[in-house]
Amino acid sequence: MTVAEGGRICGCGRRGCLETYASATGLVRTVLALLSDLREESILRDLKSSEITSRRVAEAAAAGDIIAIEALDQTARMIALGQSQRRDLLQPGNNIPVRRTDKGR
Repeated sequence: MTVAEGGRICGCGRRGCLETYASATGLVRTVLALLSDLREESILRDLKSSEITSRRVAEAAAAGDIIAIEALDQTARMIALGQSQRRDLLQPGNNIPVRRTDKGR
């Protein structure tokens, strides 16, 4: 399921698949991107990129690390987007206005 048009390359060959954001590996990729893009202090900066794991990100977030918290927030948004798309796909009647023909009876 694509959640980011033109996003990260997925193992399936497509771009922007939910797995590339919502998996443990996806979370680490998000952290690495944030560490590169942002200047905030982070305990994750003290680690080699190969030492950053989803567990370490969770521990850093629990300790109040801004980068870790932002990475988890971005990941949560992608999961929510994926769930929303899944709902729309499986229950389209919930999202399409339906005109009543029984005049409310």
